[in-house]
Amino acid sequence: MTSKPHDVLILGAGYTGSLAAAVLARKGYTVALVDRGNHPRFAVGESTTPEQLYGLDWLGREYDIPELRRLSSYEYIKHDRLPIAVWPKEAFYFLFNPALFPGEPAEFMHQTHPWPAGPTYHCLRADLDWHLARTACEYGAEFLPDSEIAKLELTGEGAAVSLKTPDGPKELRARLLIDATGPGCFLAEKLGLREEGRPLGGLRSWSVYSHFTGVRGLESSYGRDWPRQAIPRDNTTFHHVSPDGWAWVIPFDNGVTSVGVVFRAGDENEAARDPRGVFDRYVRANPAFSAMLEAAVRVRDFTYTGPLQWRAKKIAGPGWVVLPPASGFSDPFFSPGNMLSTTAVARLSLAVDGVLKDGRGAQEAFAWMQARHELESVHVARVINAHFLAFRDPLLFEQAQALYWLALAYDRAGSWAPRDGGPALMPPQWAAGDEAFRILTADFERTLEEGVSEAAATLAPRLGALLRDADRFGLLPAAPQRTRLTTLSHASLLRRLRRESGAPEPAGPIRPLESLGHLLKVLTSSPLTPRVPASAGALRMFARHLRIALLKT
Repeated sequence: MTSKPHDVLILGAGYTGSLAAAVLARKGYTVALVDRGNHPRFAVGESTTPEQLYGLDWLGREYDIPELRRLSSYEYIKHDRLPIAVWPKEAFYFLFNPALFPGEPAEFMHQTHPWPAGPTYHCLRADLDWHLARTACEYGAEFLPDSEIAKLELTGEGAAVSLKTPDGPKELRARLLIDATGPGCFLAEKLGLREEGRPLGGLRSWSVYSHFTGVRGLESSYGRDWPRQAIPRDNTTFHHVSPDGWAWVIPFDNGVTSVGVVFRAGDENEAARDPRGVFDRYVRANPAFSAMLEAAVRVRDFTYTGPLQWRAKKIAGPGWVVLPPASGFSDPFFSPGNMLSTTAVARLSLAVDGVLKDGRGAQEAFAWMQARHELESVHVARVINAHFLAFRDPLLFEQAQALYWLALAYDRAGSWAPRDGGPALMPPQWAAGDEAFRILTADFERTLEEGVSEAAATLAPRLGALLRDADRFGLLPAAPQRTRLTTLSHASLLRRLRRESGAPEPAGPIRPLESLGHLLKVLTSSPLTPRVPASAGALRMFARHLRIALLKT
């Protein structure tokens, strides 16, 4: 059966595909959303970031999609009682293996997004992706689950697809084909566009993960007697760090916790044969990790990913475009995946009219998206690889954290003038659009690579000097120290809120105490502030974040 031609055919109904379907359907285009599976289903990428939630908020406001705005804040989700298992995420938290670094905990915490615009959150992807797919259908997208592609023909002006569906064969035609198949990279594989490893420099990693019940928090197990941090350690995306890799612990409020280990070296063949054995060996080597999983019960089989790094040589061609992560992936460290996906959908929403309304070719209309993808894919991998190289010692990791801090400071507080023919909106993430910062990141990564046998006590000051020399806005603290909380978010939030309210940008770094009056004024009027009553938990978060801002002044 051949249906009426669609404007857009999207392959893959996960986070990226369903989000794109909702936005494009809301813009008035006819959308077919095809997936070989159905919802709800397991997926990882369960930790949100401020950049991702800002993108959802922007899409919701720009195209009048309140369902997306409701996903832009933990408080929104809880107030509206959305059917999504979540958990408040007030920070990234990193703990070095106590067996290798005994004594005072070698811990780092990076605040993500203060209340009331935040906090960010963890989300069970089976719930979130299903919610987005339903939202797409509510705005008119046609969802075709359990449908296998029997034949795909790229016509140069779109695509023709033959499907095997539960209701029999179905023929679809569309003016634009979007590949949102994720790690399967359907179109990139078909067209021979997938490149593994090499385009992303020295970053190499693979992962083993599963879901568990009965996982205990650090502060109720191994770290019960530790001094309190400014933010509860268990209200964070938790990272166990060691020289051979890192592990995540991501709880949800339904009693399930996502736990995974990412390895930077080792026998991948062994992991493919025995993922549980590789996982258990990593856990046993870390007493804090072992204590948290002591009573845990696994609720699904382990997944072994194989090598995580790839990139598509190009993301657009005649009648087609590829979105992340089908267009590439680096590593889940700092949760960049859904940030890049959300940003790509926002860019798509700005560029797609050039194809579907103005009649331009997809390769021409999406050229600026290609340029930003190329910058981001390499730069994000370099920032992450710098942390991998720094896993061998907390002194080095401290400097890598400062690099990330500086990336977000430049990204959020700076200005960017595009030279790729695209709009100023949705610039390259992590300051990838700043040539000077890209050079700094490359120099920082190379210094770590060349200093692999140098003592951390002498290498760390050299890295610090690189950062201070490049800190043209004076944003870095004079003497960052381990176990201290890094708080970019207060200043960056204020800048963003000022921008939203039309207030002028300050010339230099924002001093929280000097700006609290203006902050409170803007918070009462900004579209970024959730219009929901504050819960007791949210008010406690606000008190914590206000105290942090005052102490850091």
